[in-house]
Amino acid sequence: MAQIITKITTQKRKGRFNIFINNQYAFAVSESTLIRFTLAKGQELSPAEIEQITQADEVAKAYQKTLNYLSYKLRTQKEINQFLNDFELSKSDREEIIDKLCELNLIDDLNYAKSYVRTQMRINKLGPQQISQKLKLQQIDPELITEALLEYPYELQLENGCHLAEKSARKYQKDAFFIRQNKIKVNLLKKGYSGDLINEIIAHLDLQPDEDAEQAALTFQADKLLRRYNRTHPDQVANKLKQALYKKGFSLSQIQTYLDEHLDEQF
Repeated sequence: MAQIITKITTQKRKGRFNIFINNQYAFAVSESTLIRFTLAKGQELSPAEIEQITQADEVAKAYQKTLNYLSYKLRTQKEINQFLNDFELSKSDREEIIDKLCELNLIDDLNYAKSYVRTQMRINKLGPQQISQKLKLQQIDPELITEALLEYPYELQLENGCHLAEKSARKYQKDAFFIRQNKIKVNLLKKGYSGDLINEIIAHLDLQPDEDAEQAALTFQADKLLRRYNRTHPDQVANKLKQALYKKGFSLSQIQTYLDEHLDEQF
């Protein structure tokens, strides 16, 4: 029996049409598919043509949903590939959609990378290495990452690093000076700042040992440890306290001064 379109009706969903063949509902298509194949009442279709039309409509639906997915924020090509994997499309159909979106500049990994760099440097104050690593995880081309990082001037890297270092310095003010500096450096490394830049940041921070602050930090740490050792035999407390405080970065002379001044009062 010949396959003839006997009726075309609109759906409640805007831009969707029902196709009836031989007075029976056959399939639905988008407006773009309807126009592409010039579907009209009285048109005869072969089974192969019907298959071609329905497959083309699946591609059209996937394309429209991808446009909606892109409307919320910038996306990488990797994200679009992953999104399209949820549709029953061939590899060539997925590539066709991506190529079309690239031609329209709706997928632009360089633009995405530049935007990402600007966001991370302004809001999270990440260093270049951390930003680069995150972009690599998004499968952004290394050359594009290098170009995008030009958005992050050295002066701003230094300013952001100093801001983070000052924040860490306040956070670790109850640590020994040596440990405090190391924690600041480790935190900057984790945030993606290079060793050379960290050295410059530390120099700008110009932290200096403060005898009173160091003594206050030692007293704070020692008091915490003494509470932990409250069930320890008094003869063992001094050695345990000395070892623990030394590991925390305090000098032996500072520790001994504390022991001489406080331990006899405790026991």
